Amino acid sequence: MSDASGQSLGLKNPFDSWKSIVISLYMTLIGYGVLVGIPVISTAWVTLLGFSEVEVGRVAGADLGGLSIGAVVTAMLIGKVNRRLLVLIGLSLAVVANGLCISVVDYDQVLWLRLLSGIGSGIYLSLIHI
Repeated sequence: MSDASGQSLGLKNPFDSWKSIVISLYMTLIGYGVLVGIPVISTAWVTLLGFSEVEVGRVAGADLGGLSIGAVVTAMLIGKVNRRLLVLIGLSLAVVANGLCISVVDYDQVLWLRLLSGIGSGIYLSLIHI
């Protein structure tokens, strides 16, 4: 027996497998793990890089604000752009920006890199559940 779309009623789509569900849960926990790690990262920015508490607040805000911007941009583009392309763009942006944050210690550069990393993470995290 089949439904109106012609698919068999007993058939599941490939995203219903346990593997997909486990990967999705794992990536969700990793993505939101940033929120839990911000106090530790903030302390390191103050003690190791010499940022003030105000600067650390701005850097953390840029990261989380970028996460929001990335999600909103994705919502606007999801019907027009291939999802795989968006995932690759978001993932690449986040990885490159986070990689550069390892070696950059200047406040202004770190601020912009955290914003870019947040945007990339927002794009990626908004798509992994689809």
